[in-house]
Amino acid sequence: MLIFILLAEVDKRTVGYRRRKLSIEKGTHAMLALLGTAKKAAIPAKYVLFDSWFSSPSTLHAVKRMDLDVISAFGNLTINIQNVVY
Repeated sequence: MLIFILLAEVDKRTVGYRRRKLSIEKGTHAMLALLGTAKKAAIPAKYVLFDSWFSSPSTLHAVKRMDLDVISAFGNLTINIQNVVY
């Protein structure tokens, strides 16, 4: 409830509002939103490096759809995305 009150008091046209809104989202969604922002800003990258916390198959597919490759630790996770068409 307090979070919604804080968001209601902030001018929605500011960068601060967008950052606060992003901070209450799930980590994987925030990471994908930040990657999209970096892509729009034309920041050159071929790879995304992150730890096993973000290494779910859906996250890997979402990053791959952005035309980026992933370098990550997987732990006990088994993933095969070699034959997926993007």
